[in-house]
Amino acid sequence: MNELTARSVPSHFEVLLIIPFDAEETLGADVCADLRSFVSQGLRVAIVGLSHGTGSKHYRNSSLIKLAFEMRVPVLGPRDVTKSQLAIVYQPALLLKRVVRVSFLAQNLWLIFDGADLEAADIDSIISRTLDFSTRTPKLLAANERVQEELSGRGWPVELWNFHAVDSDYQQIHGAGKTPCDRLMLGVPAADLGRAAVADLKIISDQAARSGHTVSIRAAVPSVLQRGRGEQDYLIGFPYIEDDAVSFLSSLSMYVVPCSMLYSGVWRSDVYLCMKLGIPVLLPRVLEPYFGDAALYFENYAQGFMLNEALKMSRDSERLARAKNLFWQRVNTRSHDLLDLAGLRAGGRTDAAQVEASQAAPWPGGSPGESGGRVCFVTSNGAGMGHLTRLLAVARRLEDGVEATFLSMSQACGVVAQYGFRYEYVPSKGDLQVGGPEWNTYFNKRFMDALIQLNPDVVVFDGTWPYQGVARALATYDAKFVWMRRGMWRAETPDTALVRNTGFDSVIEPGDLASSYDRGPTGRARDAYKVEPIIVMDPSEVLDKKAAREQLGIDHDDKCMLITLGAGNINSVDKDVEDIIGAVRRLPDDWRIFMTSSAIADNVELMADVQALSIYPLARVARAFDFVVSATGYNSFHEWIAYAVPALWIANPNTTTDDQIGRARYAHDAGLGLDASLGGAVSIEDAVQQLASPVVRKRMETKMRHATFDNGALSAAQHISSLTKSGSLR
Repeated sequence: MNELTARSVPSHFEVLLIIPFDAEETLGADVCADLRSFVSQGLRVAIVGLSHGTGSKHYRNSSLIKLAFEMRVPVLGPRDVTKSQLAIVYQPALLLKRVVRVSFLAQNLWLIFDGADLEAADIDSIISRTLDFSTRTPKLLAANERVQEELSGRGWPVELWNFHAVDSDYQQIHGAGKTPCDRLMLGVPAADLGRAAVADLKIISDQAARSGHTVSIRAAVPSVLQRGRGEQDYLIGFPYIEDDAVSFLSSLSMYVVPCSMLYSGVWRSDVYLCMKLGIPVLLPRVLEPYFGDAALYFENYAQGFMLNEALKMSRDSERLARAKNLFWQRVNTRSHDLLDLAGLRAGGRTDAAQVEASQAAPWPGGSPGESGGRVCFVTSNGAGMGHLTRLLAVARRLEDGVEATFLSMSQACGVVAQYGFRYEYVPSKGDLQVGGPEWNTYFNKRFMDALIQLNPDVVVFDGTWPYQGVARALATYDAKFVWMRRGMWRAETPDTALVRNTGFDSVIEPGDLASSYDRGPTGRARDAYKVEPIIVMDPSEVLDKKAAREQLGIDHDDKCMLITLGAGNINSVDKDVEDIIGAVRRLPDDWRIFMTSSAIADNVELMADVQALSIYPLARVARAFDFVVSATGYNSFHEWIAYAVPALWIANPNTTTDDQIGRARYAHDAGLGLDASLGGAVSIEDAVQQLASPVVRKRMETKMRHATFDNGALSAAQHISSLTKSGSLR
């Protein structure tokens, strides 16, 4: 826990919801209902994901992330540091298999068990794992009575988690009545009808047709189920009434949920409303532990529907009244009592109130002060930390009195806090595995909210493709907009990509030593304010060899090299790493091998004689190494040359626009390193043998010193600072 307070200023929330993003929702623990309930009570809530730690992402819980977007509930990521009064872990058995990438400390920790893998659950090991997150013994909660009995039978004190949380929606429909009708509604997701769901729809609508009934769905009818002109429709779609669920459900005789739609998450709110209204609900048998006698049940998917018998039951007013009472007995204040125990009864503020409160709260990393100008730096996610580091280099050199803040899709954005800058992390589309339209809607709102809160004079975007939200802000927000656009785009990148500069007040192009090898559209562009290459630290700020080695614990006479192929999340570099390590081991002398573990990279199991190095910025200790094996991303390429560290270059060929291959070829031809990329001038084995020679390294260092340049970060910072003072350019 000491690391928690050392890394950056923690953010604070009252509730953290910890869930596996890549697992299907459980039946009993309704995270969406819990999120609504907590927010409606005015609690500040955040979401934390349990990940595999392997880089693979298979996001399924889209209903939760969509709700989080709508409520502006933050989804925390790597490098985020936070404290909370309460953390709730859903599917806690996964704590033993997954990685929690957020550093957090909770006063209270609750584990909600829902029957999945319960038999194999090692409760002792799970509780031991929670000691990393809370100093108190966690509270065990069961999603239904059967799970409670199972855990109690093992000798654990277990309380019942009431997932039927009451929120304002239910209170608003008090007294709503039911209009008699013989229509049957099937509860389905409004957005996605899979193959199994369509098959169930056909079976149920065929049954309804034989009985003279119709089935209504709150979605469009799939084309394969639509009848011909003149034929009677027994399946009727209502795709445009999502905001009027009460009046729609009130007109039904029954609501049915087929097994194929259990994990959509959409059925829950409809079922709760039906029970409140006294409309009979027909559910798969697997839900019986959660609803008990408050619903009717069927077996074996859609074939098990007994429509006529179910409709007879729907007319049994005595049974409906009993089911309604049972539902309200379950929808009680039990969850609220538990919140009382955690000291979390906030007084019933509304969703809007939480949003207003969150907007008024200071951003992580500090509180804003008076300044001579405000700049908001916006970075895309990218493959590594290049965009973020480049803007950090500029922000450090802004004129006195100019205030800088960061809004970033990079998981590592928290590193700017160590330089005193405030920041906000916005999960990227790739991090959350959601569709473009869904993410754009969210980012558009988050971005405009941030601009309104920060009131910047200048907005600087660093990325290849300005997002839709940035483009919209260009037309609507009164500030100067600057595009920090790196050069050396790949030759196959279309020229039309450059027209995205429309609307920007200025385009800054960081210089590139390899610009003479630029064969892409940026080599022909004439729209940019060009500066010298930008690096995060001036050579004068970098430690000399002796001081750098002392900081890293390396003896003066040791031979040591560094592998830093941190291509971020673009591709795997395992094969190259194996070849490099093998080549170094075959050298006649003993060499110490260091390898960076990027702040945003996945955990890698290193070999016994390879030492992991995690430090930011790496530039500060660059001179500790005799030579480096590096990718040719913009920042790394110019930093190693500026600090005169001999280099073996391995270009990443899988970048979208960055021509790393061109940089590697230029460096080799200019004597600024050896190109061992795929198809490069030398092999990895040959390059390592050459760099083991002091004579070769000395010659390369001399070439690098002759290629010296002024740090363009200062010129870029002066240009941006001047924009905060000038009149509108529009």
